[in-house]
Amino acid sequence: MKVILGSSSKWRCDVLEGLGFEVEVRKPDVDETAIRRDDPAELTKALAHAKCEKLLETISEPAVLVTADTVVVVDGKVREKPASPEEARSFLKSSSHQPVQVVTSVVVQNTQTGIRAEGTEITVVTFRPIDDKTIDALIEQGEVMYCCGAIRAEHPLMQPFVLQLDGTVENMMGMPGELTKKLIERVR
Repeated sequence: MKVILGSSSKWRCDVLEGLGFEVEVRKPDVDETAIRRDDPAELTKALAHAKCEKLLETISEPAVLVTADTVVVVDGKVREKPASPEEARSFLKSSSHQPVQVVTSVVVQNTQTGIRAEGTEITVVTFRPIDDKTIDALIEQGEVMYCCGAIRAEHPLMQPFVLQLDGTVENMMGMPGELTKKLIERVR
């Protein structure tokens, strides 16, 4: 049964392919700003479910649909993708020397049976101060503009600034590998 990834994230696709799945990518058309929750885990679950529901309207063949959403929490505040280079700079500067939580929820549904499973993973990363030269290079390369909180701890320029990582790099990429694999197995 084919796996459909409901996301345009190349990093999520990379994780699924790294798990050995052949992946078809479809972008869900969901207004994420219209869905709000106070709790980061509840927010990511609601968004992942909304993406799943939206894509189910377009899928008629048997498949396993995988959707996900990620937010970053710093000092109790939820951060999504930066809206500008200035916001990315602010995010990166203020993420130093305090725990940064990466909260990802995954929803998986078998389109044939209707069986759905969900899960949430939290990774905590602490950074040393990131210098302006590195921040400039990260923003110029552009990838951090597509990452919640402008955080890409697995990026070669950011790795030297990681003091501690409690959790998985795959979760930092927006698709916790082991959790996703278990959810796929559960609905197959």
